[in-house]
Amino acid sequence: MKQVLLTTLTTIVALLLAVNLNAQKYFYATYTGDTINLSVNANGYIQWQQTEDTTTTWSDITNATTSAFTLYTTSSSTGFRYFRAQIQDSSICHGYYYSDIIKHRIINST
Repeated sequence: MKQVLLTTLTTIVALLLAVNLNAQKYFYATYTGDTINLSVNANGYIQWQQTEDTTTTWSDITNATTSAFTLYTTSSSTGFRYFRAQIQDSSICHGYYYSDIIKHRIINST
């Protein structure tokens, strides 16, 4: 019984990691100064966050607290910018959970 449970948990973890990696595999290309529309279907308090590299600390985007949010693309030292929604819904959990990561490739010129 313990072996079946361990195998099941290992499979679930592997699937979750694969889904997370696939979410970051695709990206949108956008020019500096273009409009980016972010949206998430969630209840509760929403705070959009961004980073230039998913291994660094995420920072809150000022005043980005609505499920649909529009911003202008700024340049990036890595050539990419990642976005996610941090969601707090006490009816589901007592902490935060996060949306899928949205990856944008930033193009500075044609």
